[in-house]
Amino acid sequence: MRLLRLAGLAFLALAFVRSADAQTNVFLMPALFPRHLQLAETFKRQLRQQDFSAMEQTCRAGVALLPDDPTWRYNLACTLARQARQQEALDALGEAIDRGFRDVRMITGDPDLATLRRLRRFRELLDRAGALQGRPAAGQAPLAPAPVTDHALVSASNTTWNFDIGCFQTFFTFPKRPPADTPLPSNRWVRLPGPAGEALRRWQAEGTAAGNAGDLYDNRDDGHSTLNLALFPELRPIRYDAPARAARVATGLSRFSFNGIPVLGNSSTANRTGPFWRSNARQAYADGHAMLLLSLQYLRNQHYVYPQHQDYREEVQGDTFPANTPYLTIAPGSSYTDRPLLEAFAAALAALRPEVKAELVRQGMLMPTLQMLLRMSQKDVRERADYLTPKAHPVVFSGATLDAARLVAQAHDLRTNALPPFAAIRMLEETPALAGRDFFDLATSESLFDSPAAIARIARGMDYTRRFALDGRGSRNPVTSRMKAHWVLLQGDPAKVRIRPRVGETLVADIEIDYHGGGFTNAAARMRTSRVDIALIVDNDAHFSPPAYFTVYYLNNEIRTYSDSRQILSVDYGGAAHRYTDPMISWPRRWRDDYIYDGQGRLLGWTRLREERREDFAWDGARILTRDDGGRPLTARVVSYLPREGRDPQDAPTLEVLPIDTDRVRTYVYDSDDDPVGAVARETIQPATGD
Repeated sequence: MRLLRLAGLAFLALAFVRSADAQTNVFLMPALFPRHLQLAETFKRQLRQQDFSAMEQTCRAGVALLPDDPTWRYNLACTLARQARQQEALDALGEAIDRGFRDVRMITGDPDLATLRRLRRFRELLDRAGALQGRPAAGQAPLAPAPVTDHALVSASNTTWNFDIGCFQTFFTFPKRPPADTPLPSNRWVRLPGPAGEALRRWQAEGTAAGNAGDLYDNRDDGHSTLNLALFPELRPIRYDAPARAARVATGLSRFSFNGIPVLGNSSTANRTGPFWRSNARQAYADGHAMLLLSLQYLRNQHYVYPQHQDYREEVQGDTFPANTPYLTIAPGSSYTDRPLLEAFAAALAALRPEVKAELVRQGMLMPTLQMLLRMSQKDVRERADYLTPKAHPVVFSGATLDAARLVAQAHDLRTNALPPFAAIRMLEETPALAGRDFFDLATSESLFDSPAAIARIARGMDYTRRFALDGRGSRNPVTSRMKAHWVLLQGDPAKVRIRPRVGETLVADIEIDYHGGGFTNAAARMRTSRVDIALIVDNDAHFSPPAYFTVYYLNNEIRTYSDSRQILSVDYGGAAHRYTDPMISWPRRWRDDYIYDGQGRLLGWTRLREERREDFAWDGARILTRDDGGRPLTARVVSYLPREGRDPQDAPTLEVLPIDTDRVRTYVYDSDDDPVGAVARETIQPATGD
């Protein structure tokens, strides 16, 4: 079966072909993508359970959702074959092949299709798949990259949707460039005023600056806050055709990949109303699939600037971002503050030497290098050591704090034999937390996202101290010198964070973070925040890397009390329900849990006070039904946590998490009369009856 990669092979095979209908349909794919993901997760769960009948229904729902998708049809063929329904399976397989699934090796070796292999029609289908390899499916036209003229047009004819990542892929071709020794006419030189522009024009006259030929600009706010392209005559704007604009894919957070072409973009837009108000950056940071795309853009030469809107203002909610990354740049305010940063970035790209720029584009290191230059060019960064402090890495970057002349000078000084390194991290170990036992929310884990240069966690579990092991050995060094690792606490209480690089391998660090709670103050920015930021910065002597971030976000919608020995004593959710917490991260809960321990400090369970009701829970999170003569749980009902949306007396929307009884009941056994904790002996199905 093939759905474990969410339409991987088939959609990659379709990357260069599209159906004739796609000129109207491709831009509607974002609306279908969440349902596709939901079906894919359901399918994977059913696959683990080997429930082929349920898998069939899921596949049929996928086919109904995406009739032209060959992967859902291929998986339908597999589920039918598993049920010994050979003719139906062959029909579905033939339709998958017709729609583009032509991987003969996979079809031949797939154990799910084993019952079909002896059939003549199966061999005929294999022959057909082989004969059709490399050819578009019936009714499909080749994807045609659009030539870049005075602009680059996004349309259905050069755009496809990638279901693996959840993004559009758009293809362009540029006119053939003149020979490298051809002087650039002065009317194509950068016209930026001030010292940065003067230096650029001098380098362009010398032929040592690459300029902006081959660079694109993507405005995503309908021209509300637009980079002045007259200052950069070689920079070409991206335009969206009428169907794309009608589908509203041309505004807001970018869900486009332009396949390695250098792109700068911005969008002075935000979701300003309702409980899910947020900037584009916060929208991305709370969405794991959006983060996958942001990391792809970062490593494929795309970079966007998004104003923070109301997400970083002391008079609103302080710093509301649940994570920090190098993947985009956040500007202050709500409009127009992105322009100075865009101008500086466009100038930096133009200032790079031609051979340096070509190498950075080839390696996918253009935007990481731009991020390093941005941080090194902050006015407060006066010495090299300042780069390893919060001075170089604010959450929000302002044009007023940027030395544009230094930025372009540092860009021009780069050489191919001394390029900056790239910091990458991955999680090796972390304190586990189990939903329904260690925390009670809609989320199923503490993980917000894992990506090559940013990892984010939500501190949901009750452990006072969280322990992590982070691995930076995937960092890249384009020169031969040895990389040095710098683990830097950028935000958080130094007394509560311990970072210990391992002896002999400083690119691996063991980290302990004590409970911070929501709403502490970031000393460097004097801003309320709920997030601890740790950066890995690598150094190859010539340059620092941009940071790779590890962040831990603490929830505001709870008040915790710990003992002197750091055991959780109580959590008051109801008393903190009024505190703002991003509803994409956590919803309010209106109860209080008081934890119970034995004389040796072992957790026995907790008492929950909710709506004047008292409920007792066992150590594993199940609600106690019966006890033995010693007061120990004998049976307990498993509880799930579900969302409830409503309206308050003023008709404003409200959000809440409710504990709901399931039909699963656990029975406990004990080793002896002296065993206060016990273990789960079995779990049975017993419908809830108001017990």
